[in-house]
Amino acid sequence: MKGKIRHLVCFSIVAFMIAVIPSSYAASNDTNIRTALEKYLSFVAYPDPPKIEPQLFSEDIRVFGLNAQTYHGRDAVVQWLEQIRNLIAALCTTMKATAEDVKILVRGDTAWLTCFISLDGTLKEEERPYKKKFRTTIVFEKRGEHWPIVHQHISPLHATVQNEALESEDGARDVHDPCIIKAGDTYYIFSTGIGIPIRSSKDLRHWEQTGTVFSGMPDWAKQEIPNDGNIWAPDISFFNGRYHLYYSVSTFGTNRSAIGLATNTTLDPNSPDYHWVDQGKVIESVPGRDDWNAIDPNFVMDEEEKGWLAFGSFWSGIKLVQIHLSTGKPDPDNLTLFSIARRPEAHAIEAPFIIRKKGYYYLFVSFDQCCRGIDSSYKIMVGRSKKITGAYIDRSGKSMMQGGGTLVLSGYGRWRGPGHNAVLTDGEDQWLVHHTYDAEIGGIPRLQIRQLIWADDGWPLAAEPTSGIWSKGHPPSSKDVVGEWEHSVNFGPPDKIELVANGTIAGNNNAQWSLEGSKLILRWPRGDTPGGVWIDKCLISSDGKQYVGRNQKDVIIRGRKLH
Repeated sequence: MKGKIRHLVCFSIVAFMIAVIPSSYAASNDTNIRTALEKYLSFVAYPDPPKIEPQLFSEDIRVFGLNAQTYHGRDAVVQWLEQIRNLIAALCTTMKATAEDVKILVRGDTAWLTCFISLDGTLKEEERPYKKKFRTTIVFEKRGEHWPIVHQHISPLHATVQNEALESEDGARDVHDPCIIKAGDTYYIFSTGIGIPIRSSKDLRHWEQTGTVFSGMPDWAKQEIPNDGNIWAPDISFFNGRYHLYYSVSTFGTNRSAIGLATNTTLDPNSPDYHWVDQGKVIESVPGRDDWNAIDPNFVMDEEEKGWLAFGSFWSGIKLVQIHLSTGKPDPDNLTLFSIARRPEAHAIEAPFIIRKKGYYYLFVSFDQCCRGIDSSYKIMVGRSKKITGAYIDRSGKSMMQGGGTLVLSGYGRWRGPGHNAVLTDGEDQWLVHHTYDAEIGGIPRLQIRQLIWADDGWPLAAEPTSGIWSKGHPPSSKDVVGEWEHSVNFGPPDKIELVANGTIAGNNNAQWSLEGSKLILRWPRGDTPGGVWIDKCLISSDGKQYVGRNQKDVIIRGRKLH
């Protein structure tokens, strides 16, 4: 063994170890927990950190017989997570280590703790400093009256310089439930977190943290909606001369939730006029009274310039209420609550976002499970309606009130569980803004921005994250398209194909391709298909580097040029 980092490296696994300590410790006091951790750490000797792999932690856990436990009731879960947070803070005072972004997040029937552990030690034999970060995620999920740990993960991150590169190339980290707006020449992202974190960018690629909306939880929310301090799922819009930021607060595991509103005349933090004013509660849901959940707001203006607020998560689905533009709150003259989407059996639907385009209202929602790191199954779906109040229908004709929805984006490869999207309209371009979980870095949530491409049939498709050039009226040439590609069906593992200059697809018997303006047509001979040919109709970027489309079975086809 080349060398061992001093005892500080052992701290890198503290949060992970807490995730797997038996539940008997949960019922004991802080001293017993600390003793158990110190006993564990005293037995562990680690090699040079670059050689540490996650499976080493799993082996040590088996040796000590520690297993994930089930906790009874949400109060026990919250108390245990708070104990974890306090213990991490206490250990930081005695070890030369830093716990960054220690967050307890609660949402519906899921709770999770995430944190970064920064190691700052010295390799004994070489007497040189070494710095490294680890990411820890622990996820609980309600199942009946129990709250088992359903996911736990620790992953060493890349070196500091590499992390900085990832921040700019692959999206800002620790962004959950993003919303976006452009003000002047600057884009602003607001997301879930304590105080509502704000980020800004000039190019949609490089993001800077620029503070928070609040210093803590608004007073009214503290009194009415007890929770862990996080404010969820903000939504930003501009109307009536002010920026309106809707936000959510909720009590863990129930639909005791509320949507609040804060306003500002500018988003420039350097302006003397910059000041967020909390306008208080907009709408609330109460257990036993309401079968819906007042979180995940989204403001939209209809063609008559009337304001509406869509919201909802699980329970009976997505709701819509008219908003009075002068107050930003429900219009007293029209308090009708419209139901516009639900999943009668699965129930897992949330995060509505409505846009208006070419005579239709498009309702984007997220299906399935978020917040489980690399095991997240979130996906973005869409339906459309001629009226803002519905009915919203998917591409196959199924109502979204019956669980319908056309797939826009699902997880693939490195990127897991994309969801909770917003849509940015910037001139003629539209961008799908969402979070996803990075499988290469421990399942941390990341911001992703993809150009939204509209097929001739009026349904949206998602391009690759902030890459490719999609310019209307500027199709690529056949020469641009020729070469080796990664070709993926239904977000599955990619196959390599080669588009040959003579219009054939190498290695595929009689398979052909053709370019019709900005449309790439791939024809695959299949004896079991009407006409004997399977046809993929795709839109291709102006630089000829990516394509996306659907086949005749409504399955999404994606391609990325390699050479």
